[in-house]
Amino acid sequence: MNGTFDELLVLAAKQVNGRQKRIFTAAVCEKLCDGSARKTEERFGWGREAIAKGLLERSSEPEEEVRLPRGGVKPSEVRNPQDDPTTLEISVDTKSKVSLGEYVLGGKNPNRQPR
Repeated sequence: MNGTFDELLVLAAKQVNGRQKRIFTAAVCEKLCDGSARKTEERFGWGREAIAKGLLERSSEPEEEVRLPRGGVKPSEVRNPQDDPTTLEISVDTKSKVSLGEYVLGGKNPNRQPR
């Protein structure tokens, strides 16, 4: 009996999309799986992230966009808060050719031997 009921709920969830589906799966999660997105994922095969977002949408204002925090590269100010914002970091290309002063070799080896 329980398997048939689960199949019916999965079929009903396939009939709606987007926000409506997330809210429906969140309601099923709250009523049948004690509010656990993990249990709901195991039992019905729905995505845990979508269920968690649906739980947030159910508790928020109607038609309000719910944005979950995402990963990604944090700005350097967040990663290294001890850095002084007045410090200037300079990158130098050490492999560039120098043609000034005593560093000009004029086609000679660095040890001043002819090639």
